[in-house]
Amino acid sequence: MAQLSGPDARFRSRRLSTAALQLITATTRSATKRDPTTREDRSAQSGRSDGAAGPRVEDTPGAADDKHSQDAWAELVEAGIADAPGALSPPWAALFDEASRGEIALRLVTRSGQAGMSSTVTITPGAALSISERRRLRVTETEIEVEAVEDAVELAVFDPGSLWPAVQRLLPPSPAVRADGSRRSALTERTVGIVQDRRGSGAPPRVEMPEAVLAELAASDVEVSLTMHVDRGPQAPAAVTQRHWAAQRDGGLLEIRVADGAVSVVDVPAGTIADELIWLATGAIDLRARAGRAAS
Repeated sequence: MAQLSGPDARFRSRRLSTAALQLITATTRSATKRDPTTREDRSAQSGRSDGAAGPRVEDTPGAADDKHSQDAWAELVEAGIADAPGALSPPWAALFDEASRGEIALRLVTRSGQAGMSSTVTITPGAALSISERRRLRVTETEIEVEAVEDAVELAVFDPGSLWPAVQRLLPPSPAVRADGSRRSALTERTVGIVQDRRGSGAPPRVEMPEAVLAELAASDVEVSLTMHVDRGPQAPAAVTQRHWAAQRDGGLLEIRVADGAVSVVDVPAGTIADELIWLATGAIDLRARAGRAAS
C-alpha cells in the first residue's frame, strides 16, 4: 500500500486506526473554529509558501494528553499526514478542512452476505477523499443489523475525475455491481413490482412486500445503497438523492426506486451503478458551481 506523503492527483490509500481518524476530526474542527475565513479566502491563500505549519491541536482540550492520542499522532506522522505530534501537514489540513464542509458528499453502504462496509466520499475542488469502515452484519428476513464495526478505517485520496474507479473498489466483488458503465439506454429495464408505502417514509419493511417482490429480493445477497448530498448554499435546501441496488445470484441487478410513496423494483442492466454514479456526480458539481456563481 502506498505511503502517504501529501494529497495529490494520484490514488493513494492507507489504513488508519479509529483513534487516528478521531484525532484528525478533532484537529480539523478546532482549526475551523479558529479560522472563519471563507473557502474563497482560503483558496487565495493556498498558493503561499511561507513555511506556515498546518493546524495544531493545542486548542483541543485533552487531545494530546493521553497515551492513546500520542500513539495516534505517531501513526499520523508515520503516514505523512502530520508533520509532528500535534500538527497536521498543511496539504492534508487543507483537504480535511474542505472535506469537513461536505459540499458534495456521497454516502455508500454495501453488503455482501454478512460483511458490510460504510464509506463517505467527499469531493472537493482539488481532490476527493474517501473514508471507509468494515462491519459485521446480522441478516434476517425482515432486517439487517450492524453487530460489530472494525476498529480501523481506510482513508483514500484520488482525483475527482477518477471517482468511479475509486468507488468501484469499495463495492462488493459482484460483476453486476462492479461493471463499468455501458452507456446503454434503459430499454432493457423490467419492473418486477410496485409496493405502496402507506406510511410515506420510504421503502416499507420487507414483511409488507408482496411475495413476487420478496422472491426477487430473496435471490440477492449483495446490496448497495448510495446517497448523494449537495450543499446548494445558504439560500437553498440541500439536494439529496438516494439509490439502492440488489445483485441477484443469477447475475442480474435490481434497482429499488422510491417515488411518491411507492417503491418500484426494476430489473436493470449491469453497468447501471457506474452510469448513475457519474451522472449524479456531474450534476452535483454543476449544482455547486451554480451555487458559487449565485453567491458571488
